[in-house]
Amino acid sequence: IVYGDGGAGKGFWGLALTLAAITGHPFGDWAVRACRRALWLDWEYGTAASFRHRLWGFLETGTPDPGDRLRYLGMTQGAHEAAGAIRRELSRHQVDLVVVDSLAPAAGPEPETASAAVQTLRAICAWGVTALVIAHVPKADGEGGHDFGPYGSVFNKNLARSTIRLTSEPDDEGMIVTCTHRKANEGPRVKEPAGFRFLFGGSGGVM
Repeated sequence: IVYGDGGAGKGFWGLALTLAAITGHPFGDWAVRACRRALWLDWEYGTAASFRHRLWGFLETGTPDPGDRLRYLGMTQGAHEAAGAIRRELSRHQVDLVVVDSLAPAAGPEPETASAAVQTLRAICAWGVTALVIAHVPKADGEGGHDFGPYGSVFNKNLARSTIRLTSEPDDEGMIVTCTHRKANEGPRVKEPAGFRFLFGGSGGVM
């Protein structure tokens, strides 16, 4: 789970990571494991046009076109309710990376509850592929230096295999996104934060 405040650059970061996995395009200093195909499950905007616009921004600045290796699916049901249809989509297209954008709407009408967190993350785990889950933070997050983890039940943090906190700050041409590793179930946490700079061109390009 990668989580951060609204406008922290989670969507840009997640799409850049996904494109790096599919196409081998560089992603800062990070080494990203290659995958065959990715499926972007969109609970945020729900329209292919908005997703294509963001994807176009990366292609405009030289990221290779992933073609049909990156699939998009606008979601209306929660992840638990739509689990069967999602599993069929993953199997049909040999997808090995799925992106959940984002956790709260994917969890249904009461995302703050323990039951919603448990059934949603169990559903995602049952898909049997690598999952990148994008999440928001509670309103009070960051006040007094506190990091409360992803919005909702503590099980969102407890059941995740790894969590990364994203923060950002604007610069003259875009934004600087900082990733801080907060939890790791396999191996040690990465101690030093990692920084990524996104540049926005006047035509809408992103690099």
